[in-house]
Amino acid sequence: EDHWLLPHLRGRLAALEGDAGEARRRYQRAVAEVGSLRSSVRPALWRAALMEDRIAPYRALVRLLRDQGEIDAAWSVARAAKARTFVEGLALPGLESAPTASQQEGLEILPASVRLEPAWSRNERAAWGESWSDREASSEGSPTSAGRLRALLRDDERLIDFFVDGREVTAWRQAMTRLGSALFDPLAADLAGARHLIVVPGGALNGVPFAALEVQGERLVDRFRLTVLPAAEALLSRRRRAIGSGALVMGDPASGPSRLPAAAREAQAVGTIARGSSILTGAGATEAAFRALAPGKGWIHVAAHGRIDRIAPTRTHLALASGGGEDGRLEVGEVATMDLVASLVVLSGCGTGIDAGLARGDAPADERAGLPRAFLQAGAGTIVSSLWEMDDTAAAALMPRLYSRLRSLAPDAALADLQRDLAAGRVRDEDGVPLDHPYYWAGLLAWGAGFAPPSPAAD
Repeated sequence: EDHWLLPHLRGRLAALEGDAGEARRRYQRAVAEVGSLRSSVRPALWRAALMEDRIAPYRALVRLLRDQGEIDAAWSVARAAKARTFVEGLALPGLESAPTASQQEGLEILPASVRLEPAWSRNERAAWGESWSDREASSEGSPTSAGRLRALLRDDERLIDFFVDGREVTAWRQAMTRLGSALFDPLAADLAGARHLIVVPGGALNGVPFAALEVQGERLVDRFRLTVLPAAEALLSRRRRAIGSGALVMGDPASGPSRLPAAAREAQAVGTIARGSSILTGAGATEAAFRALAPGKGWIHVAAHGRIDRIAPTRTHLALASGGGEDGRLEVGEVATMDLVASLVVLSGCGTGIDAGLARGDAPADERAGLPRAFLQAGAGTIVSSLWEMDDTAAAALMPRLYSRLRSLAPDAALADLQRDLAAGRVRDEDGVPLDHPYYWAGLLAWGAGFAPPSPAAD
């Protein structure tokens, strides 16, 4: 199943040696091998997974063709690598290949709108001016010709088809540089001598990964500690002293069929660092236990699914285990009414840093709700959360490192130090792979101004 890999690697070598013709031939062979393998797999979900894991030769060939000025050819390869399972499920005239009965397998859990329908009849195809014999001869999954698609566009329409060619980090940095310059270049004189930036976002800036913004060729996190506040008045938490003790650590709650085994390992690792930890995993990591134990704790760590409700953000919740009279949904509206004294709350889960408008989606007055705001309202000092999805195995590798830094650093400083190490490739997962991609570190934010010292509970 890896017959594609050798020609792909040989194509890369040829490209490095400047032999574009040989690179092209090798990449085309690799793409053909992936296509052949994909056509031999019946369940649609398997075909989708197979394509996700073997996208590299398509990206390489797209880059090469684009650089050679063969835009239509590059677009054709790009479309052959993009949303093919969806395309194969379209029962529309003009598609280059007919869905087969075998392609229906594995689609029973997909919405009806993307399931495969019976092939178009010979008469229907003929009505579109297509040769039946040509259709039968076409390869499975071949993209429709660029000319045919262009013919469907009206004069005042433009089709913009984005394809990520594997250099998304470059595009990411360009975007971060432009945004960073727009926001912080006018503040250059004010930032002189600063070491800690406390940002109160407004409007569309809610959700910006400030750590990754670049100003004058330097990431903000490389120059500053960073804290986000919902409003400047959140600074008043600094009048409080840290009085909590011990830690509550939860991981991989039994909240449904989608479990997070690495989150249980994460909880155990974090629990060994924090003194006086209550470590709860699986069926024991219940909402009832959280409500009973969280008040009075100095640190709270929850490695669980975050469920985001953008329509009713007060129903956004951490998915804990049910039991003890609780449904397992620790919702924003419930958290905000709790009485907490934790100097640090870490929400190690997907999208736990996302908030949304309470009354309107765009929230022009920044009337927003989300888990970090709720924990701040409940009395916590600093909340570390993520703006997007988190890989549980990566989180298991990086979160204990955050806590080891808390022996000598405040939470926001500890997070900034960890993000620098991640971006520099100094943190690896359990397989030894560096976690340097912005996906792993840029979305982490420290919310809240914290308490007056001391910080609780580290060995």
